[in-house]
Amino acid sequence: MYVNTEEHDQHSGFGDTKVALRTMLLESHNFSLSTGSVISIPTGDEERKLGEGVTMVGQQLAFWMDLGHRISLHTFLGADVPTGGKHREDAEVDFLYGTALS
Repeated sequence: MYVNTEEHDQHSGFGDTKVALRTMLLESHNFSLSTGSVISIPTGDEERKLGEGVTMVGQQLAFWMDLGHRISLHTFLGADVPTGGKHREDAEVDFLYGTALS
């Protein structure tokens, strides 16, 4: 649900729908490796800026490791690929990555 609080703005309502499946590949007391697949279905109204108008399929790989002393490393890598929709030819493949210490 997206809500824009500006007065007289028509940009509020439901956006695109995402469905995700995740699974743990490896897990121990000090590390884990998981993967996930995501599909984004263009259900939001493009004219009201609530949706992208493109079906996207993504795959992700995530890693977590306990470094000791209450510090852990989190990292992920993934890609989102446009597969359908009115503006598929204009959409680009998105590469996702990130890392964090906590």
